Amino acid sequence: MGKILNGILGGVSGKVSGVVGANWKGINYLRGYAIPSNPQTPAQTAQREKLAFLVAIGKGLLDTVLNPVWNSIAVQMSAFNVFLQKNLKLITDNTDYASILVGAGNLASVDYGEVLYTVANGEVAFSYLGPTPDPFENNVDTLVMVAIHKPTNSVYSNEVTYTHDGASAIVMIPPNLVPADIQGYIFAYKGVGADIEMCNSTNDQAVPN
Repeated sequence: MGKILNGILGGVSGKVSGVVGANWKGINYLRGYAIPSNPQTPAQTAQREKLAFLVAIGKGLLDTVLNPVWNSIAVQMSAFNVFLQKNLKLITDNTDYASILVGAGNLASVDYGEVLYTVANGEVAFSYLGPTPDPFENNVDTLVMVAIHKPTNSVYSNEVTYTHDGASAIVMIPPNLVPADIQGYIFAYKGVGADIEMCNSTNDQAVPN
């Protein structure tokens, strides 16, 4: 039941007949009442599943990758929402880990070798070469590695100073997992704050080491 507040000239709270009273920034207003629809077509269900999938991944990336790095490309929306917007267009379904963009930018991608998972100790090692052509110029550029355990959507990450002539960098995850269940991503960035420039991420499924 709706209520008329402060007499007949006051604001309306709740539903009254075909309208709903509400308040926005101290301003009372009325809007038409409509019963929300809940469409369940196959296409809409698939879209919801994709969104839920990306939300789970994005939450795992929020503090370590999205907020510190993606904020540089977020315009009038959060880094989290930019991540969702970009990846909803890229993935085909809620199992498409290979299409997820963990790093997004216009710099040359990192030329990596392979992603090796050591079952005994949980080490995920990313071997890589310097970028070609090299868009980086100093020793404070940053390399970011991300590993996702697909059965649980658990996200692990690490970042190191970019060694431009190539090296290996690691992310630690739980041991005794199935290597094929681990998706690895690698990208690099330079700069800080609004001046950050990124590579697009490259990715691969881990293999046993």
